Amino acid sequence: MGELLGALFVFCNLKLILTPLPMVRWDALVLNFSWLYNVVTPASCMCDPANAAGIMAAIMMFISAGWSAGDVSLSAYIQANIPKIKTPGVKIANSLPSVMSFLYVLCIVIFAVISPMIGVWLDAFEMTAKMYDTRAKYAKKYSDTAQYTEFTATAASYRKDAVDQYFYWIAGVFFSLVSVVIFANTFMPKGSWACNPSLEEEEGPESESESESSPKDEEDGVSRPSSAGQVEVSVAGLAAGGEQSAGKLGSDNKAVVGVELTTN
Repeated sequence: MGELLGALFVFCNLKLILTPLPMVRWDALVLNFSWLYNVVTPASCMCDPANAAGIMAAIMMFISAGWSAGDVSLSAYIQANIPKIKTPGVKIANSLPSVMSFLYVLCIVIFAVISPMIGVWLDAFEMTAKMYDTRAKYAKKYSDTAQYTEFTATAASYRKDAVDQYFYWIAGVFFSLVSVVIFANTFMPKGSWACNPSLEEEEGPESESESESSPKDEEDGVSRPSSAGQVEVSVAGLAAGGEQSAGKLGSDNKAVVGVELTTN
């Protein structure tokens, strides 16, 4: 539900939000709400476990809305800035889509590597708790009430400690560090210090070469592309000069001059 709300918010404000930076900043800020999972418990809320789960679901809906808004806005911005290649051999001056796509995939790979490590860390708590559960069964079998009570309490303590450690280090410390890194990186591009920034677009090498074309070449009808290709002389310009020279020789001596100069 939260992801749907975040995507709808981005869709309804496409014309208002010029770049994905505001949405990414929102995403970074809402990550800090995950600290609430460390304090929201049935005991702290003085409510039933079902009501506490409902409160945690509402918190997650708000956080997931920020995640969705950041992801959707980034994907839309990348797709909008992909240059359309019409002819083969054209060099792409805008490398933003390639860089952002690489970083996005790298983020997915990093999380894919970290998740099993977190799972192994949490499984260690569960394995220890199961060991004490086994001891409690043997103590119950031999009617050792004191040992049974101690082993059962120890197993429950390990399981509670696993949940507390997870929410403190992962949902708290780790997400806060990620929030700081993401929020700081949104101020790296040029012109990104505004609340709703409009990023400055840098001119590519092709546009610079076109702007540096000399007016003398335009008068002569010569176009000189930046690539080492063909240099063409305008047929129309030379034909007009040929007609003027042919008019001086007489009406019976008409000539049409067409020259195409090709350099490899």
